[in-house]
Amino acid sequence: MRPFEGIRVIDVTHVLAGPFATYQLAVLGADVIKVEHPDDPDQSRGAGTDKELNRRNMGTAFLTQSSNKRSITLDLKQAKDRDILKGHDRRRVRRELPAGRV
Repeated sequence: MRPFEGIRVIDVTHVLAGPFATYQLAVLGADVIKVEHPDDPDQSRGAGTDKELNRRNMGTAFLTQSSNKRSITLDLKQAKDRDILKGHDRRRVRRELPAGRV
């Protein structure tokens, strides 16, 4: 058993320090769910040494820091998306995050 198993972390961070910190929690067993805005994805998606991956918003910096995480796109200015974050719309969360329990 890993030290953070059974703990869920909602990752709403962007760029380097925050995503790296939540990556470390995921490595230690936490269930990390990365939340990104549909029109403003993590800036590290376009960063890395592989230009083709950068163009596809899957830069190596993003791939590295997002491993071991699940992910969902939410616009937190919308009430329905805030409800999802709060756990009120579990059906959508289960549909979009099938790899784990919600």
